Parts: sequence; C-alpha cells; structure tokens
Amino acid sequence: MPPAVFVTRWGVMAPSWAGTVGPACLQCAAGSTPALKRKALRWFRLTAGSALLLLGFVGGFIPVLQGWVFVLAGLGLMAPESQRARRALDWARARVKRNKADVSSAAASREKTTDE
Repeated sequence: MPPAVFVTRWGVMAPSWAGTVGPACLQCAAGSTPALKRKALRWFRLTAGSALLLLGFVGGFIPVLQGWVFVLAGLGLMAPESQRARRALDWARARVKRNKADVSSAAASREKTTDE
C-alpha cells in the first residue's frame, strides 16, 4: 500500500515516516517544475537581478566598474519574471543592433573614401 500523500499550498507533501523529508519532487501533468521550486527560482532571479542592477548603476559613477555589463546581466536575469525588465532588455538589444549597424556603415564609408 503506497504511503499517504498530502496536498498543501506549498505542493505535494509526503509524511516523514514514508521515507521522504519535505516536498516530494513530483511533476505535474504539464511537465513543469513544482510550484515551490518555481517560487524559489522567481525570488532568486528578482533578487539577483536587482542586486546586479544596483551594482550596475553604482558602476556608472565609479570609473573602475563597467556598469552597463552589470545592468545588462541584471535585466537578463529579471526578464523572464518582469515585463518592465523584458521591455528594457529588448530596447537595449535594439539599441546595440542599431549601433552595430551604424559602426559598420561608418567603417564601410571610411574604406570607400580612403580607396578614392
């Protein structure tokens, strides 16, 4: 006879006498991770992303730190969890792509003028 399983708001719990301690790592029918693990991952992403954003903004005022690197990393961590971070990251990607195109067109025009 299988051990009793209790469904709580933190997920599926098996009693400690059943040989497992804490939440049982059961997959739901859709194949996603358990709710507790998702919440912990969300908390980690938002906390680490906020810390990297803060470090990036401080790095903008300190010449030793490259602040934009930390800002982009923080936005990358927070993007799956926050709509604002996702929009900011999309804006930064578009800006980098546009600047890259401007630099390559300027280099091409410079080569054209030096050849003449």
